Amino acid sequence: MGDMIAVPHLRRLWSRMCVDTPGKGNPPFDPVEAAADKIAIYGLGLGLYETLQFLHGRRPGFDDFEGWVLACNGGTIGIYPQFN
Repeated sequence: MGDMIAVPHLRRLWSRMCVDTPGKGNPPFDPVEAAADKIAIYGLGLGLYETLQFLHGRRPGFDDFEGWVLACNGGTIGIYPQFN
């Protein structure tokens, strides 16, 4: 299934939080990535704590993560004129 939500950073966020990279430790903290994470999360109307808890606790596949994001938004993502 393709990306249902057209937010470029969403897959990157999911990948860093959920995809195993055997033999590699945690990457160093990157403030730019952290800021992009927050922009994507808050921009989608999600809570930071809830999103990180979902990703770290369940380690969902990307399709499941997108489904969760949509469910948190009543099944649809709106387009806001101020961001267009």
